[in-house]
Amino acid sequence: MFSGSRTNSTGSLYEEPTRSEPRREPSVERLYSPEVAASIQFTKEHPIGAILLKLAQDNTALANKAKLSGVATRIDDLCTSFHTAIQLEKDEIQHKFNRTTEDIENSIILKELNSHTLNSSVNPPINFSPTPTITSPAKLAEVLKIFPRNVKFSGSKQDSNMAVTEYLNTLKAAQDQCLLSEQEFLDRMLAASTGLAHELILQWKTNGEDIPTIYHNLLINFDKRLTAEDAKSQLNNYRIQKSSTLAKAESQIMLLAGRTASALPEGPSRTAYYNLEAANTIIRALPSNSSTVVNNLYNQISARLGRAATFAELSRAMNLYRVSIDKDIKQNGSDLTFRDKKNGVKVSGLKKFTAYQISASGQDDEHMQRRDSRHHTSMQVSFTPRPKQHISYKRDNNKSWSENRHNRYTPGGNKYNNKYANNNNAPSYKGNGCSLCGNRVL
Repeated sequence: MFSGSRTNSTGSLYEEPTRSEPRREPSVERLYSPEVAASIQFTKEHPIGAILLKLAQDNTALANKAKLSGVATRIDDLCTSFHTAIQLEKDEIQHKFNRTTEDIENSIILKELNSHTLNSSVNPPINFSPTPTITSPAKLAEVLKIFPRNVKFSGSKQDSNMAVTEYLNTLKAAQDQCLLSEQEFLDRMLAASTGLAHELILQWKTNGEDIPTIYHNLLINFDKRLTAEDAKSQLNNYRIQKSSTLAKAESQIMLLAGRTASALPEGPSRTAYYNLEAANTIIRALPSNSSTVVNNLYNQISARLGRAATFAELSRAMNLYRVSIDKDIKQNGSDLTFRDKKNGVKVSGLKKFTAYQISASGQDDEHMQRRDSRHHTSMQVSFTPRPKQHISYKRDNNKSWSENRHNRYTPGGNKYNNKYANNNNAPSYKGNGCSLCGNRVL
């Protein structure tokens, strides 16, 4: 039997077991290069990468239990490939983002540069063939029949009777029918122009300008119509003259309202503005009685339609009152007399007169006196008025015609004496007119 207490560590029979420290695995930085270590760390922190690492560990453990000689998938290769794939995906997303941003910026710039097409009165053609269409003389002959050829556009009213809007609309209609390529269309545009317009189109084509830009430049240089602001001013000051009719007023108002509405983009807004301006102008321009009738008619039609009536609908409704409105215009129309050519607005007022200064002096001015006396001679002529004669205007038959020649006219007019008054058989004598009174002297 053992007795006593435990002895010291050196002489003790029972010693406490020592604790073994856990085995430390070597760090990743020591086993791999910095690039591979960074890929492994990125894979561990990525949600999908962590799952892939766990699957790789399970496959390795299963291979060890199966006593397989080796595993094809290595941890470092897996992490490096995964990191590279994620980085490529990020680069692709950044590239798409940059390309989208660039496209948006270019689109904004193009919209700003093409803002003139919103209120353009003539839209350029948009349909073109990707390949040349004129491939034979027969097709060329067909194209020449459709595109303008006899009358060429020059931009000058003296040399050509074709306006720029007519020229551009004709080209667009021909292109919609023939469907040429852009190069062929530009060739036809050059063939249908002459003079200054031909030189400008050729220059723009050489510089590589597109067709919408050429259309815009032609309208800027050769469109001499009223601007939208001037047309708006004329609409506000428009009144129907007495010499006009309702039909003439409607046509004039439609032209002015169309030019005014051209400031807005093409679409429902432009159409609504055109109808509203035209209807208000015809109501305002008519005489008071006709204006009241047309205003009530417009409100009645709009109420029945449930919307604002168009100007064409109002014009058809006014057809029942057209005769009475024309009579009212003829009697109570505006007294506008002349047109202000500078502003293009009709104004009212009196007739214009020109005053000339008349000099009563008999002598020439200093400028006339310095002229050559051989050709210009100053002369002062004085006249002595003839004294009034108290003569009898009764003819004396005992005297000859030569003695009574000065008594055939009264001092105030060309009248014969009582004997020959209203007598067709009175003798007539030819002579020169008097230089003082203007009466004829027989």
